[in-house]
Amino acid sequence: MLLAARALTHLADVLPSSCVAIVHYGAASCFCERLLTIEYIDLAEQSLQALEKLSQEHPAACLRPGGLMAVLSYLDFFATGVQRVAVTTAANMCRQLPPDAADMVVDCVPILTNLLTYQDAK
Repeated sequence: MLLAARALTHLADVLPSSCVAIVHYGAASCFCERLLTIEYIDLAEQSLQALEKLSQEHPAACLRPGGLMAVLSYLDFFATGVQRVAVTTAANMCRQLPPDAADMVVDCVPILTNLLTYQDAK
């Protein structure tokens, strides 16, 4: 699983046009599942990196399978650098919210509001 996640992340990084296929074949929902049920920290961190890449061009595709809650749920569990990736991913997903997104974001507002109290300026 970890190697597959790395391969998809590298593919999205090196060949951004591949993100369409990665999203089409359901990788975003798989990455979200890995974040909501963390079994391996390396896989969770790789899933965050992959979602960050995908969310740059396909924010709605990352948001629909519960991506916002997935990237924010275990935020305190990760190191500061990984937390920044998670919050950047969340910001990307919120950038182009579809009109029907209220149900997908309302539970995350308290988490996002709490982030305003963090000492990290970013």
